[in-house]
Amino acid sequence: MISAHFGFFKKLKAKEKAILIASLVLFAALAYSMVDTSGKTAKKTASTPQSNATEYRKSVEADLKAILESIAGVGKVEVMITVDGEIRDEILYNETNSSTASTDPSSRSSEQSSSMKEAVMSKRGSDTVPYSPAKTYPKVIGVVVSAEGANDATIRMYILDAVKSLLDVPAHRISVLPKTKKN
Repeated sequence: MISAHFGFFKKLKAKEKAILIASLVLFAALAYSMVDTSGKTAKKTASTPQSNATEYRKSVEADLKAILESIAGVGKVEVMITVDGEIRDEILYNETNSSTASTDPSSRSSEQSSSMKEAVMSKRGSDTVPYSPAKTYPKVIGVVVSAEGANDATIRMYILDAVKSLLDVPAHRISVLPKTKKN
């Protein structure tokens, strides 16, 4: 009985079967992600923009510290960066423009145009929220690096070049200083 319903499946080539199965799995995963299976109501987590920017800044500082400490001769490093702005969601909009032109028999013409901008909405759990395909992160505007090996001019230049390359910050906004030695 079942083989009668799935007879078409036997006629498919191996590649077509793989594509069909992958499509079904992808569809099932997508459908599962749209359904709230927890039975609880979705909570809105409102995090302040400053905490998001602070978390972003700390993450960048940790990554920069790790890469700088991996450079030969740099030694232990402390990093502090300053950022301008906050993390923002880039919201997708549908925009419609319309214009109408009319002419009177008395040689007068008029033109009217209008535009409408509406946020694209998506479903997140039981809520409908604006669709945000991307985020804009704050711009790094200054960096201070304190490193054990910064007494050496070559090491200082390595650090400066690494920071400029990684964070796209001009050299005049980066300070590389020798780290004090504690007894």
